[in-house]
Amino acid sequence: MTLAFGLFINMLELLVAILQAYIFTLLTAMYIGGAVEEHHHDADLQIGGDNSATPVHGH
Repeated sequence: MTLAFGLFINMLELLVAILQAYIFTLLTAMYIGGAVEEHHHDADLQIGGDNSATPVHGH
């Protein structure tokens, strides 16, 4: 019975480790995806001195 309980605990620890690795990978991928995502809002507009929005060309 002790051997079966030890095996059960080891399998439970392995399951938890795999779940933690999966969640970490998923969250990292979401973070990196959000960081490199192109923003299609008004981020490509530059506010001029006369309060008019003008598109930014070049860089």
